[in-house]
Amino acid sequence: MNRTHNKRPDVWGLAVGIVLSLNLAVSGQESLAELTAAAKKNNVEAQFKLGRAYELGLGTPASFKDAIEWYRRAARANHAPAQLALGSIYAAGAGVKQDWREAARNFQAAAEAGLPEAQCRLAFCLARGLGLKANPAEAARYYEKAAEQGVLEAQMQLGEMYYNGEGVEKDYRLAFKWLLRAAERGLPEAQYRVGGFYLLGQGDVKRDLVEAHKWFILALPLGRDDPHKLPEKMATLYRMTPEQIQESFKRAKEFKPAA
Repeated sequence: MNRTHNKRPDVWGLAVGIVLSLNLAVSGQESLAELTAAAKKNNVEAQFKLGRAYELGLGTPASFKDAIEWYRRAARANHAPAQLALGSIYAAGAGVKQDWREAARNFQAAAEAGLPEAQCRLAFCLARGLGLKANPAEAARYYEKAAEQGVLEAQMQLGEMYYNGEGVEKDYRLAFKWLLRAAERGLPEAQYRVGGFYLLGQGDVKRDLVEAHKWFILALPLGRDDPHKLPEKMATLYRMTPEQIQESFKRAKEFKPAA
């Protein structure tokens, strides 16, 4: 099993419209004109909503220039979601020159205000030295803050850090704890990792081929295995019996992601 730490530059989904991850939307009861009027009167929440409307093209043609202007006004008033949105735009280079220093500055402000998603993004910057000096120990600290509050990507990355001993002392028990949380919520990468724990019997995890392959089956979207060849692979490579293979598929079929 490949245990190389994933170094994806887009690990937390740098993309236009990142604020959608916050499950925030412009209220249908507020027209663009009403938001604009309120925003011009320094209503910080209205400034943020107006920035989002321009970024996502909600009720108006999309305009990153206008989105950045209104996000920036709200961010100056210490509006954490606006700081997160502004940081994400600079990190993605969406409608503006990519600027990791500006991105990290906004992520840090929002993270210190307690916004879990911003803590995860700040950890990403700290882990890779993007926009500020690399500090794996601080990255792990912020990932843990976000992970404790249910940020899926933070749970995955914190588990990886404990698995590889990056910024923290290597600890398979804690690695498994966080990777299992992410796996139970349906993240394929974490499911593959958890499968590896059961396959190898790492840490406190007892070796269990059936449980291992339940997780490998669930992780198939990663493309590591051909689903049509998987039973044959199990039988030959891992010496599983037909009954064990059948049970692993049964468990995978019964799996329901946790909320």
